Amino acid sequence: MPDNFPTHQIRIHHLLGNILDDGGQQDQAAKHYETAIQIADRLKDEMGASMLCREMARLKLKLGDLDDAKIYADDAVRRAERLGPGGANAVARSRELANDIRRLQQTGLRP
Repeated sequence: MPDNFPTHQIRIHHLLGNILDDGGQQDQAAKHYETAIQIADRLKDEMGASMLCREMARLKLKLGDLDDAKIYADDAVRRAERLGPGGANAVARSRELANDIRRLQQTGLRP
C-alpha cells in the first residue's frame, strides 16, 4: 500500500461527501465527512480536519441543525488556530461561518 494511501482516503471521502450532499443525500454525505475527519485526526492533519469540520458545519447548517453546525464550526476554528500563521485564512473562514451560525441561533431564524 502506498505511503500516501490514508491521504487519498481523506480526499475520496471528502469528495463522496460533496457529491452526496449535492445529490440531496445529506445523511450519507455526513458519514463520509465524518470518516474523513477521523482519518485526518489519525494522521494529525489539522488543516484537513479543520476544512472537513467546516464542510460538516455547512452541511448541518443546510439541514437546519444549528447546534451541531456551531459545534463543527467552532472545532474548525480551534483546529485551524493550531496551525499558527499558516492557518490564518482557514481561521478567518471558519470564524465567519461560526459567527453566521451564532447570529442565526440568536435570532431564532433557520437557514
